[in-house]
Amino acid sequence: MKDGERSIAFQSISHRIDNDAALIRHWPLTGGVSASIDALELKFPDGTSRCFVVRCAGEHQWKDQTDNTIEIEFSLQRALFQKGMPVAEQVLLDNTCEVLPTPYAVMAMVEGTTEVPEPKIESAMHSMAEFLLRLHQLEPDSIEVPGLPPREDPIAGALLYIPDTPQWSELREAISDWQPTDAPASILHGDFWPGNIIWRDDQIAAVIDWEDSAIGTAVSDIACCRAEIMAMYGPQAVTFFTDHYQSHSTLNFSDQPLWDAYCGFAALATMHSWGLEVDVEAARRSSTELFVQQAAQQIITRQAQ
Repeated sequence: MKDGERSIAFQSISHRIDNDAALIRHWPLTGGVSASIDALELKFPDGTSRCFVVRCAGEHQWKDQTDNTIEIEFSLQRALFQKGMPVAEQVLLDNTCEVLPTPYAVMAMVEGTTEVPEPKIESAMHSMAEFLLRLHQLEPDSIEVPGLPPREDPIAGALLYIPDTPQWSELREAISDWQPTDAPASILHGDFWPGNIIWRDDQIAAVIDWEDSAIGTAVSDIACCRAEIMAMYGPQAVTFFTDHYQSHSTLNFSDQPLWDAYCGFAALATMHSWGLEVDVEAARRSSTELFVQQAAQQIITRQAQ
């Protein structure tokens, strides 16, 4: 859409939020790689102003998004918000494609930062673990969100992304022979990492970007986060996060190396599409390569026993 058309669309969305509200301004938000995100500032008749976020799902080669991705994301966050979880308040869902070319959701903007200062890393890792513990302890049947997909198969996923080269032949064989443990089904964020967490006053104000939410083993969420923490904060932060989660959970973590390998190799295979600066991507690749090497060693050692 052209800028003028987007302005008209955002005027319409403003009136759908509140018929008497006036659109003060709108601007694109950066940081995401798999959605179109804009902010709106509205002024209400009582003189107050408030900001909202308009989110439209995007299409990317490494993600298979369904036609109802935005609807699932909206419904899940609304249900979690009602349970007191730190997520953004969901305001409006429009899947008619009458205003914007694709379905969109509107949520309240949550003020804060995604940055964690060095002295706060350990406490932040503990807070992240506690959020996941709380999410994973929810009974899936208690959340009325039809359409939540099952988490993908980590064996097939890992074999898809691990290079079919002599260097990784032993790992591919070990993963092919892996027998996953039975695990209880949990509600999963699907892309839980520091960039999807908004902090305010050293507390989690909101966890955002739920487009990859699913039902499956909690270990998959932990692995995704471990890979990202490794790239952003290093191995000690990974230990802070993992130890805190495991010390408060009765989950069987024997499949952790398998999920680590899947998440790490998937990241390496798709990282070139994330729009990162050259030096940032190089640093992340280096950390993620170390992460997958550690997972590979654990997998090979276990399968050899």
